[in-house]
Amino acid sequence: MSTRKTRKSTKKTRGGRPKGSTNIERPTVVMVPAACPRCGSTAQHHQPGYRPIVRRIDAGLSVVWNHVVCEACGQHYRVRSEQRSDPSEKPTD
Repeated sequence: MSTRKTRKSTKKTRGGRPKGSTNIERPTVVMVPAACPRCGSTAQHHQPGYRPIVRRIDAGLSVVWNHVVCEACGQHYRVRSEQRSDPSEKPTD
């Protein structure tokens, strides 16, 4: 006599967006690059080896600090930027 258990068959679902759904229109925002505090140049590159520091203020807002190096004079500094997860949400003052 065999005591073999029957296995329950499960339907495999595909992840991702449903078929036929469209992309959400996002507003375009013009961003002015941060300038070097020493020479005023906007030419910069991220320092390799540094990871961005991310802090969450509230549910929809996060503040990111990136370590950068000025390509013109070699000055090391940090660039602070704010990112909102919901673009329709207005900042509260």
